[in-house]
This record gives sequence, structure tokens and C-alpha cells, in this order.
Amino acid sequence: LFLSGSVVLGYLSHLTFLFFHASLLVWSVVTLLRERPPRHAVAELARWHAAPCVFLMFFYFAHVRGSVLTGGPSVSYAHAVVSTLSLAGGGPAGSGVGAVAVGALVLGLFLIALLFSDPRYLGIATMVVLALTASAGALANLRKMSLLLVLLFVYCIAIWPFFVTGRTAFVSLGTYMLTTEAVEYGFAMGLRLDLILLCGILLLSTTTIEEFTLALQRLGLPAPMGFALSLAFRWVPSLISSAGRIVQAQRSRGLDLAGGSLFTRVRRYVPLIVPLISHTLRQTRLLAMALESKGFGPEVRRHGYLELRLRFPDYAALAVMVTVVGLSVWLRVAGHGVVEVVF
Repeated sequence: LFLSGSVVLGYLSHLTFLFFHASLLVWSVVTLLRERPPRHAVAELARWHAAPCVFLMFFYFAHVRGSVLTGGPSVSYAHAVVSTLSLAGGGPAGSGVGAVAVGALVLGLFLIALLFSDPRYLGIATMVVLALTASAGALANLRKMSLLLVLLFVYCIAIWPFFVTGRTAFVSLGTYMLTTEAVEYGFAMGLRLDLILLCGILLLSTTTIEEFTLALQRLGLPAPMGFALSLAFRWVPSLISSAGRIVQAQRSRGLDLAGGSLFTRVRRYVPLIVPLISHTLRQTRLLAMALESKGFGPEVRRHGYLELRLRFPDYAALAVMVTVVGLSVWLRVAGHGVVEVVF
């Protein structure tokens, strides 16, 4: 009953819940077939997922099937991809390598982080991202995440060598032999996580929400869904700020949130949820009124004020990115950039 109610609420909140429900259904099938006979597994699967699947069918035929989705103007797929990469580079103009090179290199380096497991290759990619971050003036954002970067790197170095092993002995820890390949793999995993996080910091530091939303719309995402996505980016900081103001207001009235045991402190935060929910509902109603007053709707054709004009340097930057990624794939297939370990 709890699962069915959660799935129903998930679909009513957003249709992208379908991805989570599909993954949950696949996980249930694999787990039940592994632990129980097929007949009992089918019965148990029907008991858990029959009601959510019936609701999904009803919801599709009653609501989704008749929905009208609208988006931006029709463009070719190639132009949409190039435009998206240009927007990811930090600006819609595309008036040089600076507008598209950052986005192209971020995507390329992200793929490189997933291709290689050698710390030397990943170290070079990390240095390139750091240089791009410095040239983009995003070091202030990088400093805010420096503690997380260090903790991820140290965690991988401390944990991974004990879960993999290699051929070359490095040091003996009692009955356990730590290998050189395991240490290198730990360094590589730390660099991989940091590289992916650095790419995200660089992308978010050079791309505004409006540009990111426009890029998705140029790929065919309906305008209302793009607006909902951009609103989610703005709503989270707003909720955090509202929660901070509510906590400060309650503290000024004498509420002690620091004293007592852990359970006591958690229980004292419960009364803060009610004003936060009330504030969220009030802001949501004001937002809905503002959208209605501006004529926002799924059938209204929208015209953006950001326009893409790609030039030769932008295409050259994309060509460089494709070449680098292709070379990386060739090196990976040829056996380079990989630390041979056994899990």
C-alpha cells in the first residue's frame, strides 16, 4: 500500500518519475527471480506492482495521451546539438572559441574521466580543467567546493586499494598485501570523481539557467518542461534561504536547536517544517498568479531573446573536442590508460 501510494504521488508530481519506477520494476524482477522460484516471483511481483501499473495505464489514457506539448521553433538535429554545446560554453553568441570551447572541453573531459583509469591520464585532464576554471574566473566557486574535492580524493585513496588488487607488491599490512596497481587505481578513482565535479563546477560557473534551458528547448524539450526545470534550479536556493530565515526567527524567540541529544535536536526541528511548508505554498500561489497574468500556457508560442550565431571558431572547437574524444577512445581500445586490477 505504501509503495502504491508513493508511486501514484510520484507520477502526479512529474512524469519523469517513470524512469525511477521502471528501474525499480527491473530491480524487483531481478531480485525476485534470484531469490524465489519463477511462479512465486511472478505472484510477488504482481502483488507489489500491479496497482501502480494499473494506475499508470489509467493516467496515460486519461491525461497524458491527450496532452498538447509545444516547444521552440523547428531546427535540424545537428544545429540543435551544436547550439546546445555552444550554450554550455557560457554564452549564446558563439562569437569565438571562448563561447563554445568551454562547453566542448567540459563534455570531452567528462568522457575522458570515464574512459581512463590511469592517474597519469586523468591528472592531465584535471590540470586542463583547472586551467579552464582559472581562465573563466570561477576559482571562487572552486574554493567553495575545495573541502569536498579533498575529501573525495582522500576517501578514494583510503578505500579503493583495499577492494582491488594487482600483481606488483607495494607494502605488506599484516596478512594483506597492498599492491602498486591498487594504489594507482585509488589515485585514479579520486581524480575521476574530482574531475567530474570540476567539470560540473566549470559548466555551472559559465552557463546561466536561461541559457541551459534554451539549449534543452532547442533539442526539442517543450517550453513548459524547460520552465519547470529552470524553476527547480531557482527554487532550491530559495527554499534554503527561507529555511535559514525561519530558523533565525525561531532562535530569536528562544528556541534552542543546539542543546540536548541528537534525537532531541532533530525533534526540535519538526515545528519549523510547518512555517516552511506554508511559505512554500504561499510562494507557489504567487508564482502561479504571476504566470497567469503574463499569459503563460502550453499552447502559447514562445519567442526567446537569446539567439545562437555559431561561427568558424565554434565549429573548430567542436572539431577539436571530437578529435580528442576519438583519440581517447582509440587509446582506451588499444589498452592504454588502464590500470590492470582485479576486483
